[in-house]
Amino acid sequence: MFQEANISLLLCDYGYQSSQAYSHTELQALLPCRVEPMLRLETLAEQLIVQSDTFAQLIEAFVASVGQARADGYVALKSIVAYRTGLDVLPTSSAEAAAAFQPLKAEARRAGQVRLASKALNDYLIGLALEQAALQELPVQFHTGFGDRDADLRWANPLHLRALIESARCPLVLLHAGWPYYRELAHLTAIYANVWIDLSLAVPFATVGIPAMLREVLGMAPFNKIMFATDAFTMGEIFWLAARWGRWGVGRVLEELVNDGFMSQAEAWSAAEAILNGNAARVYSLI
Repeated sequence: MFQEANISLLLCDYGYQSSQAYSHTELQALLPCRVEPMLRLETLAEQLIVQSDTFAQLIEAFVASVGQARADGYVALKSIVAYRTGLDVLPTSSAEAAAAFQPLKAEARRAGQVRLASKALNDYLIGLALEQAALQELPVQFHTGFGDRDADLRWANPLHLRALIESARCPLVLLHAGWPYYRELAHLTAIYANVWIDLSLAVPFATVGIPAMLREVLGMAPFNKIMFATDAFTMGEIFWLAARWGRWGVGRVLEELVNDGFMSQAEAWSAAEAILNGNAARVYSLI
């Protein structure tokens, strides 16, 4: 399926594991394409909360781990803060974060695990991660828009990230086209040099709505700021289907633009190559 879909590169977030999940090494051996890992920040933080006795130990270990991400082979960081406390990430003091650590540590001692859903600590750790990403020239992905039922869509609107975008000094890849907020995300992509739009999950799950979404996105976002991706999971069929529907949607809309005189055939081919491969290869330093 990967060969037929012509998938040449897979970027994997291993932060959502199960007993049936492949490890990175297993996935590399299984698939006929390049596979590169990404580091999920909240999962890392949860593991470190369990392991750390104090807030100071947590912060030291978190900064050390994230600061070593590039050297450890990760091509990007990823945050699911939208699922936990929303995208309105605010400047947070160390004292506020330390106070939030105490009840979480108590929970970790009782249960042996913890779910990081404290806004103060989440926001503080995001700030530290962005600093480390800038030092390593690593892109940071943020979940935006729709997802599982535990995501409050009201706080997953990418417009909430405006203050963070303006302060960040690293590439920000905003995932899932922000669906249904893809117009808002296309706007952010157009006006901020450090923001890219990733089409995953909206492709393939917007199904027949894929061309309509892409018309809006291509009408506002620069072509060199748009990335195709699948966010596929569990089944090879999803990767295969997303690749087919993604090419169908991109091809259909670009053909319309050519027929309406907005671009030449050569420009359309160049845009397609950039959206389907080139932009991601450049942003994730995989060329």
